[in-house]
Formats: sequence, C-alpha cells, structure tokens
Amino acid sequence: MGAWGLGVFDNDEAGDFLWEVEEGEASRKIVGAMVRVVTTFGYLEAPEAVRGLAAAALVASRRDPGVFRAGNEETGVSATLPALPFYAAYLARLTISRVISRSELADLWDEAGELEDWRDDARRYLKVL
Repeated sequence: MGAWGLGVFDNDEAGDFLWEVEEGEASRKIVGAMVRVVTTFGYLEAPEAVRGLAAAALVASRRDPGVFRAGNEETGVSATLPALPFYAAYLARLTISRVISRSELADLWDEAGELEDWRDDARRYLKVL
C-alpha cells in the first residue's frame, strides 16, 4: 500500500476505492466494503481495512461534510453520493472500530510508530456518526 499521510484517503487503495464509487453503484460499493470488514473473522487484511475505512468515512461525511479537509478528492465524491441505507451509520461505526483495533492496517501503523496518530485521525469520523 502506497501511503503518503495518516489520513483515511492518503493511500493508493483508498484512492482506487473512491474512483470505483464515482463510477456508479456507490451505495452498494460503500455498504459492501463495510460488510466485508465486519464479517471478516480472524485477521483483516490491509486492502479490505482501507476500503472499509474509506467507506465509513464517506458515510460520516453524509452527516457532516466538514469532516473532510476542503479541496480533497473525497469532498467531491461525498457531495455526489446517493442516499445511503438507514443502517449505514451503524455499520460505519462497527467498521471503524474493527479496523483501528484489529487489522493488518493497524499493525502496519504500529510498526511505523504512528498508530495513535492514525487512530486519532480515524476516530474523528466516529465523532460524527
């Protein structure tokens, strides 16, 4: 995974996910990414964790568009999202909690010595959910 910052969207996998969401069937792709996270038993691999976290962040942005930094690509995607299912916020909370606590992604940030900073960034989405 190529990452250039701590943010949820500061990596190639999340960028690819955004592109896929923009291509269509956004609601299905967002919900699907989160369902894969919360239904994975055992070790959650980094690509699935990144996609689930990106999906959860998009759900959070529906409640508070200000959760994204202005001018980023995800801001534009968030503004064009269709309505999401009523359970999307609950699923997003479960997804974020799972990813920041038990996943390869969390292990990678721990190895880099930036686990708590990364978790703090991810937790800001929880605050609006």
